[in-house]
Amino acid sequence: MQTWSFRDEILRMTRQWYIVLAFIVAGGLLGLGGAYLYPAPYRATADLYVGIDVIRVGEMAHVIPLAETEPLNLDDYKNWQLKQVADVISSEKVLTKTLDSLREQDAYWDQVKTEVLAERMDIYWYDAGNWRLEVIHPQTAYAAQAVEAWREAGYTRVEELLVHAEHAAELDAELQSANTSIGIVEEKIASLEPGTALEDAQEELALLTTKREEILDEYHQAQDDSLGLSANLYLEPSSSLSQEGRVRSTGTVTLVAGGIGFLVWVLVAFLRTGVFPPKDRQNPPTRHDRESEHVGRNGISTPPTEETHAG
Repeated sequence: MQTWSFRDEILRMTRQWYIVLAFIVAGGLLGLGGAYLYPAPYRATADLYVGIDVIRVGEMAHVIPLAETEPLNLDDYKNWQLKQVADVISSEKVLTKTLDSLREQDAYWDQVKTEVLAERMDIYWYDAGNWRLEVIHPQTAYAAQAVEAWREAGYTRVEELLVHAEHAAELDAELQSANTSIGIVEEKIASLEPGTALEDAQEELALLTTKREEILDEYHQAQDDSLGLSANLYLEPSSSLSQEGRVRSTGTVTLVAGGIGFLVWVLVAFLRTGVFPPKDRQNPPTRHDRESEHVGRNGISTPPTEETHAG
């Protein structure tokens, strides 16, 4: 029975190198032709720096109510804030502003819907630092236009929210001061006897309480307007222009296709070497074959045994 040997196949390959090369070249040419007939789309990327100062976080009471789960530590708080920024940049409002900006640049975008544009966009981030915005489009010019407009719209929207976040932080400080003042007046009232001084202190307490309620209402509004973003966030768009390139280069497609051509040759070589022996070689020996086994080396035939006839 013929058996397969890796060493034999290596020798066969060296002797038939031109056949192996032909398979590889044929695969590469097919891949090259496919790359030109069905070209890969272009990918445009733009960087956006996102940072957060967790040292300045301190008391998180003014943002925790807007979190789905309460942050347990600074890492949880940081990850939640960064996730909020990513959601804002990918929000429908930002995509709508992006599309409006693109329509002002080129009439091509008039026929594009927000849902179609969103399918071509993606954002890559892991932690604070440089985030990568990506847009894929069949034409490189449109991909570059879209990613630049998206970065600008996302940056502008987050900056708008951070203005409200700064205002919420300022109001939070005013609330802390008002609570401190109210506590002092309440202690003062507890130590006064009935009289003019007590009435003045009670009037002062009423004014402070009213002012605190007004600050609290304004604080809640600023909190809602900020969408839970912290004033400790800061963004900076990269000054570099967007980078464009095909999703799959022609050279890569050609190399992969050549590798597939080599694998096809390996498959053909397996089939030709008979790794799986033909069926006729797997059939049991006939009676004539068994009787011939009794012929000795001197050419004299020996009579078959009963065991042989029984077979």
